[in-house]
Amino acid sequence: MKKLSLLFVTCLLVATTFAQRDGFDRNGNINIDDQYTDLMEIESGGVFRGASFDMTKEAVYGYETERSTTSVYQDDPNEFVITTDMGSDILNFADVTYKFDEEGLYHIKVETYATDAGAAEQLYQKIKSFYTGKYGAGVIAEDGYLEFKGSNRSHDYIVAIENLGYEDSPGMYLYFYID
Repeated sequence: MKKLSLLFVTCLLVATTFAQRDGFDRNGNINIDDQYTDLMEIESGGVFRGASFDMTKEAVYGYETERSTTSVYQDDPNEFVITTDMGSDILNFADVTYKFDEEGLYHIKVETYATDAGAAEQLYQKIKSFYTGKYGAGVIAEDGYLEFKGSNRSHDYIVAIENLGYEDSPGMYLYFYID
């Protein structure tokens, strides 16, 4: 019985030593690719997460609430706010505000919150690289945001991002609005 207990403890120790925690890569670093994928939803198309300007509130709402990683926490006639997970650690998340008028969606505000300033910086750099590849070099605006100009069939628009860089509350702001 003593040998069996020793074997069990040894196996358990080996398994926990080499196991990966969800949301972390094999070196113990936060998995930025998972956070990026969960936040951006690139494969969904649109301006952001499948949403495009002039879409109705109902259409964007339906799109967002179909996802298992989002929840609507504020809803009024002209906007709704969702919280979406970024990666498997629920402490890494984003609040996304969609604003509408009589013509449809016209503004998206994203606020991300992270548990680690280094990971928040890596996520910001990955998003910045994506928009640089899509729209070309951005311009630093007077307010310090990095801005990219985009266009689709019906609108010219601006994508503005800023890394908060706070050690105690890391994250970033990301805005999409009609120019």
